[in-house]
Amino acid sequence: MCTLSFRAERDGYELFFSRDERRSRAPARPPALQASAGVRFLAPRDPDGGGTWLAANHCGVTVALLNRYGVTPRGEEFASRGELVQALASARSLREVESRVCALPLASWRPFELAAFAPDEPVLRLGWDGLVLEVQRGGSEPLCSSAVADGQARAARRARFAELAPADSAALEAFHREHAAGLGPLSTCMHRADAKTVSLSRVRVTRERVTLAYAAGSPCRARFGRELELPRA
Repeated sequence: MCTLSFRAERDGYELFFSRDERRSRAPARPPALQASAGVRFLAPRDPDGGGTWLAANHCGVTVALLNRYGVTPRGEEFASRGELVQALASARSLREVESRVCALPLASWRPFELAAFAPDEPVLRLGWDGLVLEVQRGGSEPLCSSAVADGQARAARRARFAELAPADSAALEAFHREHAAGLGPLSTCMHRADAKTVSLSRVRVTRERVTLAYAAGSPCRARFGRELELPRA
């Protein structure tokens, strides 16, 4: 249950990621500097499943993961999908992200949607439905998922995004913080009895630096804390 939107800039890109979770799930640990295989990256951490849903590294590569619903996975025991992003956080290019994912035993994970970004390249989208890995490049529509009424939520959020046509950072952020009239729990900032939007992250990548800002709590109320920064390699 999440929403990911993004826009290209002349020397990089910017993305926003709203994370929706069950109210019973433990609060995530805020983003921190980490390192793997000589690559430094910024990422929050999920204390329940381990791993993370978002990581941005000093090479300018960002990897984001959404759960995929509406597909019944084969098997009974699965690894945490958050481990996928942790394993990809040190990738130095989109080509490396794709090759790593293709080499993984994907049947170990429930279905997912994964998006990877790098400056001056179209977004890389990798979708695993439990049987087939789908690879797509390009597109500008947001990625969305919801454990309840997934198809409706995806369609409603994308329609709202198209209606707003956010052209700058402020408009993109507003899309993630709003409760659109009539959409209720289908809004980007979502509140249900069992779940809600629990955080909002913003990643900015330029030629000189990578930054990650994090708002812990419902985006309609929570504000970004101190922005973490990495110099580009």
